[in-house]
Amino acid sequence: MARKRTRKTWRDKALWAAPVVAAGVLPSMAAFLILTMAPTIVAFWTDLTPHKARAMAVGAMNLAGAAPFLLELWRHGGDMAVFAALAQWPMTYLASYSAAALGLAIDWAMVGMVSAILLQKAQARLARIEEQQKKAVERWGPEVARGITLAPSGLPVGQPPAPR
Repeated sequence: MARKRTRKTWRDKALWAAPVVAAGVLPSMAAFLILTMAPTIVAFWTDLTPHKARAMAVGAMNLAGAAPFLLELWRHGGDMAVFAALAQWPMTYLASYSAAALGLAIDWAMVGMVSAILLQKAQARLARIEEQQKKAVERWGPEVARGITLAPSGLPVGQPPAPR
């Protein structure tokens, strides 16, 4: 299914321009975020849902995992030597990428739980409708339960169309 093209508003353009400006002002922090937030970038481009729920879960947890190291870089004023040290330290990637994986696991678990809840609600509603149908048959007779085939318009087959 093709995606609908939406018109870009000034907010959308500003959202894309902000990282470019930040990279010019704080290049070490921008490079650090690109390295540590790679799972979020991948999740954003691979999540085809309209609201990008999976990308949001991965991104939030990924940022939480990268935040302590980002704060350390910030504490040193964005020094490139500190960036190089953090970029070479495996714990930086282990923490941020593991947190991103945890975000993916949270998304996976939530989708399953929400699906199960919605299925139970639908089954309960179906049971209520069937109970109402039984009561209607008891009250009005079996004629109300007779199967009637419907046309695509929603009218019973063999009935004249409704006047306009």
